[in-house]
Amino acid sequence: MMRLSIIFPLLLQAWRFGWHTLGVGRPEWTFLGDDAGWSIDHDGENTLRIMQKYDAKVNYASLPFCIKTQILHFGSLHAFKPRREWRYRWIRADRIVVTCFHGNFGNSKAMDRSLSKLLSNSVEIDRLIVSNETMYKRFIKWGFPRDRLRKISVGVDTRSFIPVTEETRASSRHLLNIPEGHIVVGSFQKDGKGWLEGLDPKYEKGPDIFCNIITALAKEFSLHVLLTGPSRGYVKSKLESAGVSYTHRFLDSPDELPPYYHACDFYLMCSREEGGPKSVPESLACGIPLIATRTGLARDVESKLKIGWFADIDDEENLIALARNVILDKARRKLYRDNAILLAETYSFNRVGKAHLTIYKELIK
Repeated sequence: MMRLSIIFPLLLQAWRFGWHTLGVGRPEWTFLGDDAGWSIDHDGENTLRIMQKYDAKVNYASLPFCIKTQILHFGSLHAFKPRREWRYRWIRADRIVVTCFHGNFGNSKAMDRSLSKLLSNSVEIDRLIVSNETMYKRFIKWGFPRDRLRKISVGVDTRSFIPVTEETRASSRHLLNIPEGHIVVGSFQKDGKGWLEGLDPKYEKGPDIFCNIITALAKEFSLHVLLTGPSRGYVKSKLESAGVSYTHRFLDSPDELPPYYHACDFYLMCSREEGGPKSVPESLACGIPLIATRTGLARDVESKLKIGWFADIDDEENLIALARNVILDKARRKLYRDNAILLAETYSFNRVGKAHLTIYKELIK
């Protein structure tokens, strides 16, 4: 008998996303999110929205139970379950698609297990989607078949993430009660372990680097750090120790982010390992200067931007120098803005959805 702890979440899933998620009916494509209300769910829902515009029969599920579909799309590496586990989960699917945003052996035991599970069951995976060139090359090196490997970047909703103006910058700062006369630095990613306070930092997200950069810059400039997202306790404690003012808001949806970008003078991304992050195309779309380490999508974007601020991973000295340049060089910021807004269109959810639609047509015969 199915336990009550499983039944109630399944009923909630059916109420939110439809009875097809319990095996009633048979959609052609089912995206399996993590129901965290964050990046993976947001990407999946927006991708499906575009696919539906072209009459693709797609649906969303949040739990890996009682799914009957032609194509089952695991929305992340850690969500992937090989077929031998399905008999315990009442899953039926003809084809399997998996998205892997980032990952490398040696980062963590959990990552090692997830990558090993995927590679040892690669024969079951009809399409593996990666979000950047680095991950594409890694999977080729690890022996995943090239003909089943696809690269589709993380996306941005260019209807909501629109270029900043002086008016929207002023109104956003007023709305957020940001003190006048401060240079505002944005950081909107989850960089603590777990979903609670986040005092234990995630090494791959580089919150230690971020805090070192902010501490150094605060000796020269009046800074205010704008934070969103869960698990930011480590960063907040370091900012408090350094005497740097900050604002932290936990948003209900990534759709609420545009005013936060508009309030920023620049966005600082110091990760050591990334799939995107989504802050890369979002910053581009808003025309907000992005200072980033060469990882994930940021590495791909660098080659396409005429103006940009990128540094090697862990290169704190260069990141500080780049931040000074962003703060002091107004002309360079203007050139960046014009190029960034144009480039952002190549990462729109419309293009990301169409790329998934191509895979859909390949697998639905």
